[in-house]
Formats: sequence, structure tokens, C-alpha cells
Amino acid sequence: MSSLLKDKRLCWLLAFGLPLLLLWLWLSFAYTHRYAVATQFVLRNQHDTGSMALGAASLLGGGAGEQQDLHMVQEYMLSPNLLQILDAKLDLRTHYAAKSVLPPQRLSRDASFDEFLSKYRSLITISIDTTSSIMTLTVEGYSPEHTLNQARLTIDAAENYVNEVSRTIAARQTAAAREHLDQAKADHVARSRQLLAFQQENNTFMPDRDGSVALSVIAGLESALAEERTRIASMSTYLSPTAPALIESRAKVEAIEAQIAIERNRLTSAVTPTQTTSGAQPFNQLLASYQLVQLELDLATKSYSESLAALQNAQISASENLKSLVMVASPVLPQDHAYPRIWVWMLAAATVQLFLATPISTWLHGLAPKRKSRR
Repeated sequence: MSSLLKDKRLCWLLAFGLPLLLLWLWLSFAYTHRYAVATQFVLRNQHDTGSMALGAASLLGGGAGEQQDLHMVQEYMLSPNLLQILDAKLDLRTHYAAKSVLPPQRLSRDASFDEFLSKYRSLITISIDTTSSIMTLTVEGYSPEHTLNQARLTIDAAENYVNEVSRTIAARQTAAAREHLDQAKADHVARSRQLLAFQQENNTFMPDRDGSVALSVIAGLESALAEERTRIASMSTYLSPTAPALIESRAKVEAIEAQIAIERNRLTSAVTPTQTTSGAQPFNQLLASYQLVQLELDLATKSYSESLAALQNAQISASENLKSLVMVASPVLPQDHAYPRIWVWMLAAATVQLFLATPISTWLHGLAPKRKSRR
């Protein structure tokens, strides 16, 4: 050994290569290896009949809505709720606290839940592509099978969360629309009963139609009156005032005028065509009251129709907004460990050793025994 230290080149190679060899042995056989499982997915409407191509634009087309949904999924994947689910099914705490894990990486068995959650989050990486709305989930663990199972359960739990949120929102939208419909229906029934009571109370079916008939009768009488007056004027040119024909025509005119007065009186008097009681209201007031009741019924009918359409639209919208996860890249069993990245460590160590090898080799060379000079 002392003879090797006498050679400066060998000392430099020893100072440079031996630490790298020890580091490689430690990283390869002593350091706790971590495995990584990556998966990619997008959120898609369950009833979307569009193209299922894996292009970014054809899947979701981007947009603020998808980004918000993906951020919700991201927060759920990092939440204590999901950690409790995974721990119950995979016993994550025991996995993180295994003796095979080096102490700096090992979770203490009496660690608090906050420390457990921090450890869990340190081994989860989630990224979202804002252009394609593709989410990438990377799960790290200390064994290939456990890491794969954790990735699969995480995806399943996230999909259940998305479905539950979608169903809850859909149920709320439908319930709100149905409540409004029930109110509109109850109002429509009340207005219908109000109209029926009005008709029974006033012994009339449709006062507006009765009024139209009365106005038509008056118009017909006025037309007949005009014709009779024209006839009188014509006969007066060649008959004497006492002629029987003129007397008859004048009698007809008086009869028509009297009938017109009666018909007009029916529209404004307190006696309706079907009532003779003194408590009856004038026909014009009856018609105004009827029109008001009919208008309220028409508004209630319109509101009920709009509420029914709103419920149908809410049901359709709720069905269309149901979302699910669509896998782009499914998780697979890792064959090699992802961490530590030995070549990165070795490259960094080699860079440092380039500066340290010379002084170390000089120190080693100084340890070599000196030759005794001859006298």
C-alpha cells in the first residue's frame, strides 16, 4: 500500500475513484429505493357523443370549466379524506414506517396525522396541462406492487369523488327546478279554482263571450235601425206622413231603438242576462272582474309551463354534466426504481471530486514513507 502512495497518479485516481465507488455501492445496495407509477387522465362528460380521439382539442377542448374540475380533483387527491381511504385499504402508515426504509426517509411509528399527511403529499406529484386539460398523477412508494395498488386506488377514489359531486350537483339542480314547478302547479290549481268559484258565484261561464254576443246583437240592431231610417226617408218623398207604410216603419224604428236601449242597459245595469237579483253587479264590472281572474290564471298557466320546461332542461343539463375520468395512460407495474437517480448523484459527486481529488491525493502521497538518504 505504501508503494502505491508513492505514485502521485495512483494517489489521484484513488482519491477520485474510491469515494465514487463507495457512493455507487451505497446508492445501489443500501439506499432505500423508491418506485414511481405515472398515469394520465382527463375529465369527460358521460353523455358526450363527440370524438373519443386522444387529441387535446377533441377530448375537452380546454376551457375554464375543465380546469376548475381538474383542480378540484387535484385537491381531493392531496386531501386527508383520500389519505384515510388509502390508509384503510393499503395501510400506508406501516408502508412508510417499514424498517427497510432508511431513517431519514422513514416515517416514525408514533408520527402525528399531520406528519403522516406531509409524508404522503411528498410522495405524490400532480400536474395539469392547461392546454390539453390532461392531468398527470405520479405516485411514489417503496415497493412496485404497493405503489401500483396505491395509484389504482387513487384513480378509483378520484372517479368516485367526481361521480358523487356530479350526482349531487345534478340532484340539487333538479330539486330546485322541481320545487319551483310544484309552486307553479299549486298556484295554477288555486287560480283555476278561483275562476271556477267566480263562474259559479256569478252564474256565468265566459262573460267576455257573453259581452261579445251582446255587442254583436246591438250592432245588428243598429244596422237594422239605419236601414229602416233610410227606408223612411225614401218613402217620405212620395208618400204622405199618414201613410200606413210610413206609420209601420216608424213603429219598427221605435221598437228597434227600444231594443237597443235594453241591450245596452244589460251591459251596464245590475241585472245580467241570467240574473234578476238586486245583488248582481253591473255587467261591465263583472266583465272587468272576470278578465282580472282570467289574466291571473293565464299568468299561472304560463309560469307552470315555463317551470315544466325548466325542469326538463335541468334534467337534461344534469344528465349532460355527469362526468367521469377517461384514462389516457393507465398505471403499470414499475420494473426499475425511479429514485434515487444514481447517475445524477454520480455526476454531481464526480464534479465535486474533480476539485477535491488533487488535495486529497497530495495528502495521501504525503503519507507514504520517505526514503532515507545515503551518506
